[in-house]
Amino acid sequence: MSLELLSFQMRKIRANHARVRAGAWPGSVRIRFTPGRRNPGITIPAPGGGWDLTGCTAIDLDVRNLGVREGAIVCQAGPHPWTDGIAVLAPGARATVRVLLKRQAWPPELRKRFPGMNGAPGDFVWLWDTPDPARVPSLVLYAVAEAAPREIEISRLRAVRVHALPEPDPLGPAIFPLADAYGQYRHREWPGKIHADRDLREAGRREAADLRRFPGPARRTRWGGWAAGPRLEATGHFRTAKVTGRWWLVDPAGALFWSHGITCVNTRESTRVRDRERFFEALPRRGPLAAFGNRDSFDFHGANLRRKYGAGWLAAARSLAHRRLRSWGLNTIANWSDAAIASMRRTPYCATVRYSGRRNAGGFPDMADAACRGALRAGCRELAKTTANDPWCIGWFIDNELSWPKVPDLARLADTYYRVCRDEMKAVAPCKLYLGSRIHMHYWPFEGEPEVVRAAARWCDVVSFNRYRFTAADLRLLPGDDKPIIVGEWHFGALDRGMLHTGLRSVGTQAQRGDTYAFYMRGALANPAIVGAHWFQYHDQCLTGRFDAENYQIGFLDICDTPYPETIAAARAAGYDLYRFRSGSRRK
Repeated sequence: MSLELLSFQMRKIRANHARVRAGAWPGSVRIRFTPGRRNPGITIPAPGGGWDLTGCTAIDLDVRNLGVREGAIVCQAGPHPWTDGIAVLAPGARATVRVLLKRQAWPPELRKRFPGMNGAPGDFVWLWDTPDPARVPSLVLYAVAEAAPREIEISRLRAVRVHALPEPDPLGPAIFPLADAYGQYRHREWPGKIHADRDLREAGRREAADLRRFPGPARRTRWGGWAAGPRLEATGHFRTAKVTGRWWLVDPAGALFWSHGITCVNTRESTRVRDRERFFEALPRRGPLAAFGNRDSFDFHGANLRRKYGAGWLAAARSLAHRRLRSWGLNTIANWSDAAIASMRRTPYCATVRYSGRRNAGGFPDMADAACRGALRAGCRELAKTTANDPWCIGWFIDNELSWPKVPDLARLADTYYRVCRDEMKAVAPCKLYLGSRIHMHYWPFEGEPEVVRAAARWCDVVSFNRYRFTAADLRLLPGDDKPIIVGEWHFGALDRGMLHTGLRSVGTQAQRGDTYAFYMRGALANPAIVGAHWFQYHDQCLTGRFDAENYQIGFLDICDTPYPETIAAARAAGYDLYRFRSGSRRK
């Protein structure tokens, strides 16, 4: 629902490696980008220093690609890169870029009403580093460097409210309960919403037909490697190799392998109930579904699997996960997944070392402390019992998104950390790849701590980054460092299927989510250093929030185990042609 067109002055637009001129009608602007520049674009200042968008939830902007090649256009609110949106446009195509106005500060009464939720009714979406909607200073628009069109036209810059009334007032009594018996939002309808148990079973039948239609890519090894490609030495374990200037993983049979994966492949997703009972329309108190909850929490995902597949739901869901991944063009069970699913030895997987030990206030492990190193050693020995000799295990992650201390000798600290982790791991699992710590530098190599990246490149077999951006094409190590890279996490979400938060990166619709997935994968596959990308995560988080308040629309499946067809179609398009994209070969 459009609320108002946003005014701006053409003569005050600032260009960065771009030329600007008036478009064909009032309020439209044509932008010609300078080839070969990083993220060329423009800044549109707000009159008077800022637009007051207090009552709005997004900025929409129509974009048309006037060039002869595909283009990706990103918009963000002022200098806040975490409030942005994207459109991927074929030549001549039109699209709307939606810049969701995430909020770092909520009205106190709203935060009090919806504890444990990062997204709340009324399209209040919390995230760090976001603008004050009462004074948005500008709109920044740029072309993604590796996919910059020659020229675009923009028009109808406007402030909108994503979901219009009559949705209940978030501060009124009618908003409760929020969630229905299946854990879905009660106050909206959307395609595929479940209203009765028979809908779950019917969705299962439709998916079974889809899986029969798409059994998985052809010409693959049993591990998902490139059966039609070059064969290297078979070692019985995954390893790395550089072939004709590109890094690859190599599967146990010696075939080249690129890891197209998904995290959190499991059967559970719980939300807090205690002190929030009014959030829920119906929680089972007796019968088989009661086993999925207690006074403190309820597992909606598991309960819906029980409703859908009956008494044998757990075995059915675990087996189905492997069949789904192959059908969807995925070949890796990535981090945070259920060991019982990974150990079925039907899909390659990554493992995670779990350990305690002394850590600083920011959670950084002190490897100079004997107790911390001992805890790491014990964690490695425990994981080695099940994975060290398992050919289906690609490698190990140790830690995740560490907060590196601000110390004078960060290079020495980072070197010690990665060296110790490698030593303890290789002592018990010498044939497994050390995949690093999933570095938390989303804008690397343009910002971040080079000392950390250099140390990781020295000691890791594969350097892992969590890369919540719209592209991975520009991800690289420091000059002189030559190691493969894996993307440990990435995702996008939208608000058009009943969820209240998009996740860390936002798109306007599920169709755009599919387009952006395909665009990200093309960039990752074209990057000669990247050997894999792992989407976060298998299914949506709970509407009412998980343990840390995340309630993101980031799954291939919703909370009712129903697939998102647009994202799956994009994953299939990338996954079925994975090795052609990666190698440039006509062979698949």
